[in-house]
Amino acid sequence: MKADMENDENIKDTEKAKAETEKKQVKPAQPEEIISEEPVYTENDIINVDNGQYHTNFTNKFLASRGYKPKPKNVEIRAFIPGQIIKVYTKKGKKVKAGKLLITFEAMKMINEIVLNDDILIEDVFVKAGESVEKNQLLIKYKVRPHK
Repeated sequence: MKADMENDENIKDTEKAKAETEKKQVKPAQPEEIISEEPVYTENDIINVDNGQYHTNFTNKFLASRGYKPKPKNVEIRAFIPGQIIKVYTKKGKKVKAGKLLITFEAMKMINEIVLNDDILIEDVFVKAGESVEKNQLLIKYKVRPHK
């Protein structure tokens, strides 16, 4: 009989603790400031994916929440696959318009062409025609020229 009373008390204590826990559940914090959902255009708002170009827009809210930092102005082109340089169409100090061919190279019996979507200034060229390149080898270093 005493064991039954202790069991009943344990059940009541458990139910009481469960009820108190449910009361203490915290609601998620709400943002204090509403940030505009207006699109923000960034300098590099084009993404190239498998023969297609996609324009992207980032909202102020996204940029604020992700700690977004634009790409540095000095950029490198590296070999994305091992191969052999067929032709280099540029040289150090040359200004190159968007869409112009920079390098042609052969990899896995396929001809690959490197073309950029920005006007650039070539800082340095690290390869020449006939040279073999490894994956991730530095080919060209350049600066993005400001849009006029």
